[in-house]
Amino acid sequence: MSKDKTIPIGRITGPHGIKGEVRFTPYGELEDIGWEGITVVTRQGRTPCKVTGARPHKDGYLLTIAGYATRNEAEGLTGAELHVDRSAMPVLEDGEYYNFELIGAQVTTNEGRDLGIVKGIIETGGNDVLEVDGPDGETLIPVIEQTILNIDVANGRITVHLMEGLEPAGKKNGL
Repeated sequence: MSKDKTIPIGRITGPHGIKGEVRFTPYGELEDIGWEGITVVTRQGRTPCKVTGARPHKDGYLLTIAGYATRNEAEGLTGAELHVDRSAMPVLEDGEYYNFELIGAQVTTNEGRDLGIVKGIIETGGNDVLEVDGPDGETLIPVIEQTILNIDVANGRITVHLMEGLEPAGKKNGL
């Protein structure tokens, strides 16, 4: 699991208008984010930035970033990922976690079988689904009470009950 000091929160998808605003698509909900401690991450590197304005727009936000006053300047941010300092994230209650904290977690069944590592999370609206990459292929595990027995964020471990039909893709195909 990543212990990086910054967490990816979304991607800039392009400029908006002529005054340097950018369209931003978050990777998940950003309630109480505050827009402090933001870093722009591009192929060229990481640059701290100051978000001076943020307003909801369609499925994301329109952001104003200090130092980007024209559309041409903002175009250079297209494709950049925004990260936030871990310390800027709201503190959660016991038993709560951020989805990003599950990436890289080791997943095993309640019988001790290794299913692999969480490589992604699919947000479906009804419930999230863990994408687990393991020795027997990919396994998609719904994050529901019947399948998730324990999430140990501190130790990077998730214990699941593998219901019928949730076998890894390789196993299903006889591999």
